[in-house]
Amino acid sequence: MKKIGKNLISLSFSTILLASSVYAADSAGISKSVTTLGANVAQKHMELKEGWNLIGINANLTLDELKSKLGSDNILIINGQGGIYRKGSARISFKKFEPGKGYYIKLASAKGLDYTPISYADKTIPLVAGWNKINPISDLTLETIKNQIGNKIITIRGGDGTIFKTSGRSNFTKFTEPYGYMVKVSEATTLQF
Repeated sequence: MKKIGKNLISLSFSTILLASSVYAADSAGISKSVTTLGANVAQKHMELKEGWNLIGINANLTLDELKSKLGSDNILIINGQGGIYRKGSARISFKKFEPGKGYYIKLASAKGLDYTPISYADKTIPLVAGWNKINPISDLTLETIKNQIGNKIITIRGGDGTIFKTSGRSNFTKFTEPYGYMVKVSEATTLQF
């Protein structure tokens, strides 16, 4: 496995207005009245670099959508606790991004990724003893993480180049989406977002 650099992902955000429709249903099916509501959905953009990227985006992106957005020849590997994809392999277990799970993505060349974020309320992420690839469901400060995990936490390494070690130098202050994080704990526990 290659060492993670400090600047894995650079971000820029854009907002796109999308219209959404709400249909009222009655006991017989769809009612005759249809209400259309305008909604502001903030679409996000992230730049993935050539090589390895540790990401954790809150979006329902399937493998086919990722191939379409990033280029099917450009995606070499997707590896996460939610499965693995390796270009040219017949054994593919990665189907889509899953909430709470982080992913390493290896690209042949740098490429931008547009996605529509999803919010998850009151989500718990289970952590096994040892290393865990996670996606923060929302921002969570180091103080809150320490309050939840206590002395079980050993190391946090972020896709944004931050690190926390119980013994040693630390520049990690909080989980931030769309970065993924490697979290090492001494025993099984959970993180509540």
